[in-house]
Amino acid sequence: MQPVMWTHDSEVIRPTDPAFRYKVFNEHGAEVAFITNLRASSRPASWQISRFKNERTEVFPGDYATAEDALSAFNGVDVYGEKDLS
Repeated sequence: MQPVMWTHDSEVIRPTDPAFRYKVFNEHGAEVAFITNLRASSRPASWQISRFKNERTEVFPGDYATAEDALSAFNGVDVYGEKDLS
């Protein structure tokens, strides 16, 4: 999981600010999904999993308290689209 977007209190975005979006990679290093906090500037957090597939964004069911919880739930999901994720 790699942070790619951060919250900020000024015009300058710093990687030391809290991340609100992460890229998720498979074991081969290919990008397979994003984990995003939809309430980045408020609480409670609402982390969700999504991926871009067939020219559209697919949001996985679930709402997680932390990015790590979302990643844990995502592990084992069929990222190659062979199973129905709904």
